[in-house]
Amino acid sequence: MDDELESGLAVGIRGVARMAGITAVTVRQHLRNGTIPPPDGYLDGISPYWREDVITEWVASRARPGRPPAA
Repeated sequence: MDDELESGLAVGIRGVARMAGITAVTVRQHLRNGTIPPPDGYLDGISPYWREDVITEWVASRARPGRPPAA
């Protein structure tokens, strides 16, 4: 996992928020509600992380008509 984080292949809550154009609070709500893919793991057993490709796919699936895609 450390190699993934260092190489930018994995993202935490703030990274997911940036990728999706939402706040970290909203990412946590999605996590609680089960509306985001389950984390690929937990850093130090506490902080969730996801593979970047998983989040890219999730963001694309969230696209809503009339809303620009998240950058």
